[in-house]
Amino acid sequence: MLSPGAAPMNRARGAAEPAPENEPGADPWYRRAVRGALAGFVGTAAMSLVQWPVAFAASEDPPPVEIGERLHHMLPGRQPSRRAIVLRSTALHLAFGTTAGALYGIAAPRAHREETGVGFAALIWSASYFGLLPTIGVHPPAHRDQPLRQAGNVAAHIVYGLSLAEGMRLTG
Repeated sequence: MLSPGAAPMNRARGAAEPAPENEPGADPWYRRAVRGALAGFVGTAAMSLVQWPVAFAASEDPPPVEIGERLHHMLPGRQPSRRAIVLRSTALHLAFGTTAGALYGIAAPRAHREETGVGFAALIWSASYFGLLPTIGVHPPAHRDQPLRQAGNVAAHIVYGLSLAEGMRLTG
């Protein structure tokens, strides 16, 4: 009999092997959500290391800053300083990536983490840059954006997906 939280033994090799997520001994959904949130936060920070320099090389603002600036212009009242917009936009980007990571943590299978992480990131990119963001008027559709900035944006989302997968693996 296994003690609570102990991994079942792989009889072929005698090594401990984690239980599949739907079997006893698997992490409950709320622990997977916390692990995903942590991985999402780290993944968002890592993707920004790609996204921001490429946007600056294209003489454009990074997408999170452009989105934050346009959102502020939609609101009534006095506009905040450029520094405040950059800080708020960065915080919003980190919050979005952390929340998306929590959702990934709940839903993602243990197997094929890299594939599902990159697929999840691709879904976020396409839904955002071909759907939501152009629809509400805060970012041009990807095919109308500056090509270098969008190439960096796609690469950054791949980094996010791989970081999510690796974060879940390391914390699981």
